[in-house]
Amino acid sequence: MIDQSQMVTETALVLDVDGDFAWVECVSRSACGHCHAADSCGNSTIAKAFAPRSHRFQVKLKHPVLPGQRIDIGLPAQSLVRSALLVYIMPLILMIAGVLIAVNVFGNTDNIALAGCVVGALIGFIGARWWAKRLNNNCAYQPVMLSVHS
Repeated sequence: MIDQSQMVTETALVLDVDGDFAWVECVSRSACGHCHAADSCGNSTIAKAFAPRSHRFQVKLKHPVLPGQRIDIGLPAQSLVRSALLVYIMPLILMIAGVLIAVNVFGNTDNIALAGCVVGALIGFIGARWWAKRLNNNCAYQPVMLSVHS
């Protein structure tokens, strides 16, 4: 059983139904622009300049749905935190490690430190991407259907 209190939820639009799965679309919106200082805030101005991004993916169905219906989907909060750590912290740690290794092996100059930084960060991003692909098939990292909107 899924504990919905431990999930991050979002409403998605059903685009297509294919057997036990549905293709759904969610739209990412910026949080900027919703506070009382939105009219005078630079971050809000930048957020308004970029169009919201839509994400399309498959969700396993628990209830019958039709294209055009809205459903609630959820992702375990713990999985979301782990994913964020993977994407943000892993490249940062490897970037710092790259600088330390490069400076200790090749000498303490700005160019060596910069090269170590770039190589470490690149390895971190490639590693995070590889690890994320491995987690793609893990059911703990897949969104689940919670309910159908009336």
